[in-house]
Amino acid sequence: MFLSIGTAQAKINIEALVTTGWEYNTNFWRAETDETAVDTFYIKPGVALGYDTAKSKIEAKFTLEPYWYSDRDTPQQGVRDASEDNFVGYAGHFFGETQATDRLALKLSDRLYRTRDAAQSDTFSNSVSRDLYTINYLTPSLYYDFGNKFGLGIKYRNTITEYSTDLSVDSKENRGVADLFYNFNSRSSLFLSYNVWERKYDKTISTYLSNKLSLNFVRQFHYFSVDVGGGYHHRSFDEDDRDNLDLFAWHIIIDGQKPAAPARSPRAYMKLVLKQDYNDAGTNDQYYIATQLDAEVGYLYKKKIQTILKAYFQNSDYQNDPANRSDDTYSVSGLVSYRFWEHGKVKFEVGYRQRESSLFGNDYDDTFTMLSLDFGHDFGSK
Repeated sequence: MFLSIGTAQAKINIEALVTTGWEYNTNFWRAETDETAVDTFYIKPGVALGYDTAKSKIEAKFTLEPYWYSDRDTPQQGVRDASEDNFVGYAGHFFGETQATDRLALKLSDRLYRTRDAAQSDTFSNSVSRDLYTINYLTPSLYYDFGNKFGLGIKYRNTITEYSTDLSVDSKENRGVADLFYNFNSRSSLFLSYNVWERKYDKTISTYLSNKLSLNFVRQFHYFSVDVGGGYHHRSFDEDDRDNLDLFAWHIIIDGQKPAAPARSPRAYMKLVLKQDYNDAGTNDQYYIATQLDAEVGYLYKKKIQTILKAYFQNSDYQNDPANRSDDTYSVSGLVSYRFWEHGKVKFEVGYRQRESSLFGNDYDDTFTMLSLDFGHDFGSK
């Protein structure tokens, strides 16, 4: 069902969505030995809603995400059947904003997942766990424009992580963010950012408090934008026998596209992200300095054929670890998608990922292949 309603004051969009797909992994459990090949099948029906007025916007999306797994061969002794991981997940996104006054903007966002993907819980995740968990990020924020090029952004984020079994550790995080902006012009801005957050766990894992102060510069060129920043990150623990952690955290982000932003569906684009910081979700009190490179380039041919190349690297240097563990994780993949219908496209991706660890038993390599069909249409975009 598709529906679009427009008036002089507001516009409402309703979009029905469905994605169905298959993935094949040569090393599903990401094990150093006893590799197991597994097929993954999924279907993701969903709906997206949009509401726009001159001063306000609301966007909401929800997808139901059942997954099924099937072993290609009989699993090795001690390895469970992949089908035992079958589950029904979901993903929900909500975003709302309103221009309360000429100077004050209010925003509220919420993201909710039920998943086995460890990366949803931490940008710097180095985990191979397939534990099922639910995570919710609730973020109210405001931005106040002082005029004379200055602005202030204030944000609060509450993160709740709950696992489906008692073997994993639930956590809660409360984070405050304050950004003081100086806008040189419409293309360049400098801002001082302060983050403070506490993460508590429901078992014996230490509660920690992080304080991070950074200076950031953002510049929009014709085809490219550059975001550069860095600052001091201090993390302390509630257990006296744990050493505090200190780091100069930094990032460099370069985005490019042609035609230039904010044009939609560019013919060519690229994204390069370099950053270093601590991971947030410390499984079993394991924290590390993550140095990450994430690169992506894409080209759209005749508005129908999209080609994408991706490359990823992360070094995870574990802190306060008696074994001095250090992991290097690599990934490279290529994707081709074809829009065969106004409301549908097919995507095919192949790739390879590998982890090399200084600690025995943590290496793995995995070759993956994915095929999916996406259907959906937004009448409001016309």
